[in-house]
Amino acid sequence: MYTASAGVPMIYDVGLALFLIHIIRSSKHPIHTHLIATLLSQVQLERDGETITRSTVRECVDVLLRLHNPEREGGKNVYLTDFEPEFLRRSGEFYKREAEDMLESGDASLYLKNVSKGLIPERRRG
Repeated sequence: MYTASAGVPMIYDVGLALFLIHIIRSSKHPIHTHLIATLLSQVQLERDGETITRSTVRECVDVLLRLHNPEREGGKNVYLTDFEPEFLRRSGEFYKREAEDMLESGDASLYLKNVSKGLIPERRRG
C-alpha cells in the first residue's frame, strides 16, 4: 500500500517523468521538436483565419503543463521552459506586424478599437 510517509513517489508522477524522458525527449525520435512546431503552427493557422481543432491543441498544452523538468533543470513545467518562450516571441512578432498593417492602412478607428480591446499592445511612451 502506498503511503506518502514511505517516501515513495506516486505512480502517476513516475509515469509522467518516464513519459517525458522516453517519449517527449526521446533521443531516437524528435517528438519534442515536432510537438512544439505543430502547436506553434496551429496557433499561426488560427491567426491566419483557418479552422483548427482547439481541443487537440488544448490537450497537448495540458500535457506540457503536467510534465515537469527534473529539479537539476529548474523543475519548471515543460510548457514554461520549452513552449512559452517561442510562443511569446512569435506572438510579439505577429502583433507587431498586425499593428503596422493597421497603421499603414490608415484605419485609425479600427486600430484604436483593437488597442482598447487589448488585441494590440500599446507602445510605451518615453
